[in-house]
Amino acid sequence: MSSSMGKRSKMISVYLKEIGDDKDVLFIFKLCPFMKYLKIEFINTMNIQLFLRIILTINKCINDHRSLRLYVGIPNEQIPENIEEMIKCEKVLPRFTIKHVFNGVYVQWK
Repeated sequence: MSSSMGKRSKMISVYLKEIGDDKDVLFIFKLCPFMKYLKIEFINTMNIQLFLRIILTINKCINDHRSLRLYVGIPNEQIPENIEEMIKCEKVLPRFTIKHVFNGVYVQWK
């Protein structure tokens, strides 16, 4: 797919039904460096913390984006706590806030 596009895609919105692993996430960010909106319905083999870790460690994402909303399906108070712990332990963001909203988690950083 990437070889047929030649230059990098200027797509800003990407919607995927499913994503398999961390290589797929990195491929999407390389293929669509101007992406502002990413929606993934199902993260196949990754847990949410791993997915978030990958996204936050991609410099392009941190430079251009300041927030991320993850839909987790079923409300779970433990998920925001786990994400906050991962961000603090790995120091992937200097200043951030996490909110649990309905069926998702909203992470915002400066």
